Amino acid sequence: MTGPYTYVPPIYWYSKERRGVAQSFNTETGPDVCIPPYESLLKFLPQDQQEVGSEAWNFHAGLGAFKNTKIIEEAIMKRYGEPTTLHDLTKTAQVLGYECWRSMFEAHARNYPEATGVIGWMLNSPWPSLIWQLYDYYLNTNGAFFGAKKACEPLHIQFSYDDLTIWVVNTSIKKRQNLTASVKVLTMDLVERFSESKEIEIDEYSKSYVTTIPKFSDISTVYFLDLILKEESLIVSRNFYWLSSKEDIFVEKDEWFYTPLETHANMSPLRSLPRTKIETSYNIEEINEHVEVIVQIKNISNTIAFFLRVFLIDNSSGDFLTPVYWNDNCISLLPSEEISIRGLIPLERIPQNRDISIKIDGWNY
Repeated sequence: MTGPYTYVPPIYWYSKERRGVAQSFNTETGPDVCIPPYESLLKFLPQDQQEVGSEAWNFHAGLGAFKNTKIIEEAIMKRYGEPTTLHDLTKTAQVLGYECWRSMFEAHARNYPEATGVIGWMLNSPWPSLIWQLYDYYLNTNGAFFGAKKACEPLHIQFSYDDLTIWVVNTSIKKRQNLTASVKVLTMDLVERFSESKEIEIDEYSKSYVTTIPKFSDISTVYFLDLILKEESLIVSRNFYWLSSKEDIFVEKDEWFYTPLETHANMSPLRSLPRTKIETSYNIEEINEHVEVIVQIKNISNTIAFFLRVFLIDNSSGDFLTPVYWNDNCISLLPSEEISIRGLIPLERIPQNRDISIKIDGWNY
């Protein structure tokens, strides 16, 4: 139970001198950044207090050191640039939460068996909250949820923030063969700076080194890492990173619940990404006691479609529907790339008129 209990950047979990990093078994820890999506905030913040730091806002934070969200606000502003609206802040929080929670679980997976396990603080909150939850009081999932889900898939390709290595991790009970790992590094303008493919064979409960990406001295402030793992021709794991050539630097002294930063990595150029265009189609049908939604998304622009989030809408009320069990979400697509996402929702959560549709929100869409 070493913590940390509030924001720390992805590199934290690989830094052996820090408290609670990926060593041994950590029974209680997490990087927070669990501010719920915008549509959930509107349900519990009074209309005249829908702003960061309002009395109602802080009432839904915690106590003591967690009585407000200032540490998270600072991380959002210094890492991603200052948000312009409440919607902008919550959208940025989903991106930040995704990368923070993904890295916590990935660091433990890479460091196994030195790191034997981790229990994230926390899974969910019993009331409308701004902290410590992967899904909120309304059963609405946040970016941190999908970052954790991505990191914990049984067959997974991942990046290490400390030494720039790429690994395939197999936590299933089955040996996997005929795998191909593909690694690409792209600038903000999507110029390819590194590319490598490698055939992989991996035993059950094991990890396999793929490659090490270069440490560039002349790359854009923000750059992208695209990882694809195929089994023959089928994609079995895809993982997308946004990285900064400016490093996070910690202060020398830890606080009891986290380690402050002297310098933050700079992701703010993401705010200048040009608008993207996507094509979507979806199919909805009833299967047993659930409704299944299959969503097809294709990036038809010449820029990245960054951090697209899909959710289900009740057309008659405009409300989002929960809980939807998506196999993937909060995804990024390169030009001409397409993906199919599957979601399941209990039939009892669907309006009787069955008038539902999907909605897609995105960083630059």
